[in-house]
Amino acid sequence: MNGYQSMKDNKQKNEVTEVLINGKVYSIAGADGAYIQKVAAFLNRKLAEIKTVQGYNHMSEEYRTLMLELNVCDEYFRALDDNAALRERADEMERELYSVKHDMVGTRLKLENALKQQEVLEARCEEWKRRYEELSGGTSYGEQAEEPEGRIISITPKAQ
Repeated sequence: MNGYQSMKDNKQKNEVTEVLINGKVYSIAGADGAYIQKVAAFLNRKLAEIKTVQGYNHMSEEYRTLMLELNVCDEYFRALDDNAALRERADEMERELYSVKHDMVGTRLKLENALKQQEVLEARCEEWKRRYEELSGGTSYGEQAEEPEGRIISITPKAQ
């Protein structure tokens, strides 16, 4: 099967879309007519840009075509560069996200340990309160026990 035959078979499988490029109507076969229209519109914008170049009307058809090809290639390579920069930025953000997630897991573990430690300390505190009440004769922690009379509570030295 030659190249012409496969192109012909391809045309039969795809829809034919008519597009206007540089003032001429072309029938182009493709699976997606909307995409073909989009490509033709892009090409027309590029042609319009080139036509604004000083001396365009005095250029040969071959030179005009070359200008169009160079401009399309320039756009293509700029898009490749932009794509590479975006991919690099996405990779960078992915690494940063991984780092943040890793830090978050570490922080979560620290929080869980702190909460466990808090529970242990609260249980100890309750135990100490209970022991205090036992030793102070039933006075709850935080209440002032009555002092027996005649007992010295505090001594403050006199100033001379």
